[in-house]
Amino acid sequence: MKNIIAFLLLFAPCGLCAQFEDSFSDKDFSKNPIWSGSTDKFIVNDSEQLQLNAPKITSSAYLSTSSKAIDNASWQFYLKAGLLLTSANYVNFYLVSDSVNLSGSLNGYYIMIGNTDKSITLYRQQGSSRTKLIGSQANRLPISGNATEVIVKVTRDTIGNWALYSKLPKDTNFVLEGMANDITMQKSCYSGIFCKYSSTNSANYAFDDFKVTGTSFEDRVPLSVVSYRMINQTQLEIVFSKDVSLQHAQFQFAPLLNYQTSLSENHLLITFDHSIPTRESYSLTLLQIEDLAGNVMLPDTLSFGLFPISFGDVIFNELMVNPAPSVSLPEVQYIELYNRCSFPISLHNWTLTYGSKHYIINDGVISPYGYLLLCNPSNHSILTTYGDVAAMESFPSMAKSGQMLSLMNDQDSLIAFVNYSNTWYKDDFQQSGGWSLECIDPSNLSGNALNWKASENQSGGTPGKINSVLNDCPDQVQPSVLSASLFEPDTLTLTFNKPMLLSDLYKSTKYEFSDGLTADVLDVEFPQGTWVRLLVNGNMYHGSVYTVSIHNLSDVNQHVLQQALQFGLPDSCDKTDVVINEILSHPKSTGASFVELYNRSEKLIDLKDLWLNRITSTGKRDAGYPVCTNGYQLFPGKYVVLTTSKQGITSNYSCADSTAFIEMNSFPSLPNASGNVLLVNRSGMVIDSVEYNESEHDPMIQDPTGVSFERVSPDENSNLVTNWHSASSTVGYATPSYRNSQYKDVTSTSVSHHCFWFDQDFFTPDNDGSDDLLWIHYALPDVGYSATMTIYDAIGRRIRQLTNNALLGTKGSISWNGRADNGTSVNVGVYVIYIDAVQPLAGKRIQAKLPCALTAK
Repeated sequence: MKNIIAFLLLFAPCGLCAQFEDSFSDKDFSKNPIWSGSTDKFIVNDSEQLQLNAPKITSSAYLSTSSKAIDNASWQFYLKAGLLLTSANYVNFYLVSDSVNLSGSLNGYYIMIGNTDKSITLYRQQGSSRTKLIGSQANRLPISGNATEVIVKVTRDTIGNWALYSKLPKDTNFVLEGMANDITMQKSCYSGIFCKYSSTNSANYAFDDFKVTGTSFEDRVPLSVVSYRMINQTQLEIVFSKDVSLQHAQFQFAPLLNYQTSLSENHLLITFDHSIPTRESYSLTLLQIEDLAGNVMLPDTLSFGLFPISFGDVIFNELMVNPAPSVSLPEVQYIELYNRCSFPISLHNWTLTYGSKHYIINDGVISPYGYLLLCNPSNHSILTTYGDVAAMESFPSMAKSGQMLSLMNDQDSLIAFVNYSNTWYKDDFQQSGGWSLECIDPSNLSGNALNWKASENQSGGTPGKINSVLNDCPDQVQPSVLSASLFEPDTLTLTFNKPMLLSDLYKSTKYEFSDGLTADVLDVEFPQGTWVRLLVNGNMYHGSVYTVSIHNLSDVNQHVLQQALQFGLPDSCDKTDVVINEILSHPKSTGASFVELYNRSEKLIDLKDLWLNRITSTGKRDAGYPVCTNGYQLFPGKYVVLTTSKQGITSNYSCADSTAFIEMNSFPSLPNASGNVLLVNRSGMVIDSVEYNESEHDPMIQDPTGVSFERVSPDENSNLVTNWHSASSTVGYATPSYRNSQYKDVTSTSVSHHCFWFDQDFFTPDNDGSDDLLWIHYALPDVGYSATMTIYDAIGRRIRQLTNNALLGTKGSISWNGRADNGTSVNVGVYVIYIDAVQPLAGKRIQAKLPCALTAK
């Protein structure tokens, strides 16, 4: 019967060529079919069964035979073992294998009969990695006695649906153990058995009635173009999804080009007779391209050309960093790129950098004004339903909290960056998971929080299509240099307020120096370009001030910087050379705390070696916070504001110098009610220290929120209570970056004969730009005065109350615009301003009457 079956198979249709049966009735396993492998360890016994007959040592053995069955397939065999199967004694029935050797690394599927839980299990094997697909209940096999007998059957259809059955002697029919779907492997070459045995069981396995039916894999997958690119001026490379044949191929170029082709498996190289010019578009229509199974690819037209790629041509457009719990998109991380150009861009051998780790993009083309998704290779097929997906060998596990991402082309040129953060969601619910971050304005290349927000699409994101938050969000910040610092006597670092164009930063012609100095570019900050380090050539001397002028330096959004700034060789910072001059510990809800420093010395002080610190409740210093690691040169008589948010200060107070700010990455704790601040150098020496307490605010301050403590004199002791006072109401309760409203020059020997006065005692409020306001100037002998200023007409009627217990600084001015309390203009005439200024704590009072005239022209 065995020979008849083999004869019939020779003449069967090709769809049946994958079948085989063997009941060993011919008592020969070396033919019909041919079993190979550990042939010296097997025999056909008297019961016409294939039996393990190996030496009595612990080992393994296998036999395999040719089998291509995988579609609409069925595998069945009988096993009888004279033992209870365990993890040391078991059988693997390989249904599918790409290797004749079943004892090593291979790709396929097998049934494991045995193991510690006495189960029957279907596994997928990839190399040496094994994945469980279906498993029976534990103890499906006998757990007592001295024998195991079972018939195993497995089926698979054409779309990868597997079913596992078993039948024990006690069963009347086959029992379904489970079902699964898996299409990882689609081809088969061999089937067979693998035995693992101990020395006492080397002859205790018998097999019979192998029956395998089904057809071999039929390639029905459509052929397509995976990627294409110009690799130089004369060669176009096209990569197909499978190996192809060009027997009937047609290539139609527009405009017409002369060419030759070279094919290697799925890689097609087209070489043109002449170099093609840059920035010209061409098209190639592919016709009658076939794979090796005869599948004909649908006509496809490729647009190509030589288009130099520069920064911003491709941008990060959407980030799904926290996909779970899902709104309705798959729970997978992805990055969406957007092509801002009118031509396709190949990402072959581009590099995605996450933090300090690099990930190669093997292939991928972004259509003009199109999108491309990057993801983990295991999620590639999941995201293809949303758009084009690049081929990558690996992909970062993106942190929810944030990280720097950058994109480099195959020439190692920076194309895009974004330093995302979970604070960009601006919504706790969306931050909790399932929502992507989307770029608002693709023309804004700053890569900062202002141009990103959580998706507004009801699915949680917009992979492969226009962002739901798309809108105008132009970059309106002009570039400037925040600081210049000499880290070494000949190395100058310039720090910018925003990302600058790297290609510009590397040009030494952008920097012009005074006093015959020149410079070479040593390094720039990558990828954002927020600083450049210059090697200064020439002699510099202590006490001299030099100028560097920056010419036509562009930021990433093409705003041009023209700026000149001074620098010099810094001096050492000794005790009280730099003092703490103002403290805001209790900011407004929209504001931020700050500490203002003032250079009271004649030295040029660099802040790179200074730290803010505090004394904790344990009486010890905390770890401290560097003021400015990139350096900041503080010239004599200048102020600088230290904070975590410049915007939180400038949006709430008038600031005389917008460049006199340092945004620190971290900041000491400044409790609202009371605390302390230390300014120390890296060796631990205290440069200045201040203690503050809200109870020491001026009695007129009912709510200390947003009110700073100002130092009265930089030359007085820092911890004298009388040397600190609440900032004046007339300046908005804080003076960041300029002289304090409560400032008093304790070294002055001049004597003031009056505290309130006019420069001129008449004004003409007719809005002609000349003498429209009456200015009342004051210079008080001490801090803490509150003043009420009331205006009366010539017959004693009250006209206007200018101030009501307003806290004044030691010096200042208040104006009257010629209007009454009800807002109407008063008549021409003589008026008297009555001033009553009191200092409640000291019990002092200053009163004044100042006559003035409101005139007409």
